[in-house]
Amino acid sequence: MTFKNFVKNDNNNVLEASYRVSYRIVQQGEAHTIAESLIKPCVKDVVASMIGEEHAKLIDCVPPSVTTISRSGKDVSNFCEKGSL
Repeated sequence: MTFKNFVKNDNNNVLEASYRVSYRIVQQGEAHTIAESLIKPCVKDVVASMIGEEHAKLIDCVPPSVTTISRSGKDVSNFCEKGSL
């Protein structure tokens, strides 16, 4: 695997993870800030305990910002409205 492919795949994984979390947050009607204040620290704790600290550091790559979650929620909503789901 080349570095370019690794980065591409890694970026896709980060984007997918961000969208999955965003979807769950929007689906539950939770405040966007819950990702940064609760979900991300919990995920890091679970990953560190189960897999190791080195992998837990990768969680920092997933952007749980309000803008990202808002945009992801709109994207998922648009996707569903078009009947693509």
